[in-house]
Order: sequence, then C-alpha cells, then structure tokens
Amino acid sequence: DKFYSPGPKEDAFLAFAKLAALQHDLLVAAVLVSEHGEKDNSDLSARFGIKNEDFPSFQLFAHGQQSTPHAFEGDVTVERLVSFVRESADVYVGLPGCLEIFDRIAERLPAMSAGNAASLQSEAEHLRRDLTDQKMISTANVYIKILKLTTERGHRYPSNEVRRVQKLLQGKLSPEKKTELEERLNILQSFLPRKTPNSDAKEEL
Repeated sequence: DKFYSPGPKEDAFLAFAKLAALQHDLLVAAVLVSEHGEKDNSDLSARFGIKNEDFPSFQLFAHGQQSTPHAFEGDVTVERLVSFVRESADVYVGLPGCLEIFDRIAERLPAMSAGNAASLQSEAEHLRRDLTDQKMISTANVYIKILKLTTERGHRYPSNEVRRVQKLLQGKLSPEKKTELEERLNILQSFLPRKTPNSDAKEEL
C-alpha cells in the first residue's frame, strides 16, 4: 500500500485481516510504500513490478516461492480476498457465520452430480450430531438445507439462491435480519465452484 490511503479497498483488507488473525498458516502484513522523501520500501514495489497506480496491491507469497507471488486481481472485497487465499493456497479463512468443517463439505459439491449431493448431506448430518453449541447447530442446519435443496433442484440452486439473497439484502431490513442474510450469503459462497488450490504450505499475504 502507499503511505496509508484509506478507502473501501483498504477497509476490505483490514476486515479480511481480522478474519485471518486466527489462521496460523497465514501471515497477513501491510507494507507501506512512500513516493516522497526517502521513498520507503519503493525498492520492493520495483522488485515485484508494482506501479504507483496499482496501489493498493495484494500479493500472496507461498512458502519457497517468495520471488514469484500470486497477485490478486479484480474487485477488492472481503469475500474475494478469502476466495483468493483459498484458491491460491488452500488456506481456510472463514467468513462470518461459516464453519470450516461444513465449508469443506460444501466445497466438494461442484465436482459432484446433484444426485450425489445426498451423500454430502448425510455426512453433514453426521457431523451435526457431534455439535453441542446451539448457534453452531443452527448454522449446520443452513448447510444441510442447501445440500438438500441442491439434491432436489439441481446444481444451479446455490448460485440462484445467491442472487435471491443479494436481492433481499437490497431491501429494508432489521439489523438482525440483515446479519442473518449476510451470513447465509457467506455460507452459499462455499458451495460455488472455485479453482483447484495449488499449495498447502504456510503462506504470507
């Protein structure tokens, strides 16, 4: 980043960093670059080919590949940063309302036929039986319902449901309902197709 320039992209990165704080396989750091005076860290931006107009720039350094980082591209949102880390490094960072053990099940859905989604539903129901926290049980029920409806309606259900929930979020909602729908949307993201991860080593962003 430049010598701090607040904005929506920086806010998204800070929100992502808070989510990633509990992930021991990912180190998140900000490197400030100054265009004036002693031009702090300008040698780093030059080394990785990052121009002034590229800031803020997000780079993921895989273990043993520090000279060739993965560069984030596209709109900067918390959801896209989470997906970027999962796709590039297979490092899990959960969005609010998500549970890793159920996200891992959800991520397997796109590679399966809609009919076989029933086996994932059974697996999720088995895991739910081991839960004791009521909030976690309620969250597990959301995953299971999505799996059930995917079996009944086909593989397009999660993406269709994403659009439906996004439309609902544009309306007037109570804070509680808004949070509920945002967390449902976060869960749905895990059911959508994503790239094959290329590393399970410790990463730095």
